Amino acid sequence: MPATVSPIVNDPKRLAAVRRIVPLYRPPSTTFDRLTRLAAELLEAPVALLTLVEPDRQFFVSSYGLPDDIAQARQTPIEYSICQHVVTGGMPLIVPDAALDLRLDGNLAVVEMGVASYAGIPLKSPDHFAVGALCVLDFIPRDWTDDKLAVLADLAAIAMDELRLSVLDRQVTFEREWRAT
Repeated sequence: MPATVSPIVNDPKRLAAVRRIVPLYRPPSTTFDRLTRLAAELLEAPVALLTLVEPDRQFFVSSYGLPDDIAQARQTPIEYSICQHVVTGGMPLIVPDAALDLRLDGNLAVVEMGVASYAGIPLKSPDHFAVGALCVLDFIPRDWTDDKLAVLADLAAIAMDELRLSVLDRQVTFEREWRAT
């Protein structure tokens, strides 16, 4: 486990909340793909991610604008995760210039991929754990306007609603199959 990972990211109760919300083997979803595409377009950002954060990686429920190899892998090691800081703080993280943000010093998304600005909204489970983020990023420093951040927050709320609905759908399907046996 990298030394930079917060104890909050490692919290077993938070990790259980991550797994209750979305099994990490779930195939890509057009619903979530539409949300990340909308986030990128509405915030005029080249990349948008819907992430779940674990101690060793961030999993992409959906992504828009990533290089094909990363998009197909649907994850990066935690050393590339800026979203881990959203999870740790449990609140939005707005970074106009990653080169000036000490939390991102040495972050591989900044160092190797050239991420220069970031805006992320936490995804909170029904039991109030920050499990991941809906975020946008850019390769140039930029100021994220309050209007654009409000749009991102609305999209994050929709994403969390959809994740909750998928949990309920899985429960109903399981109960139906259980009764049939």
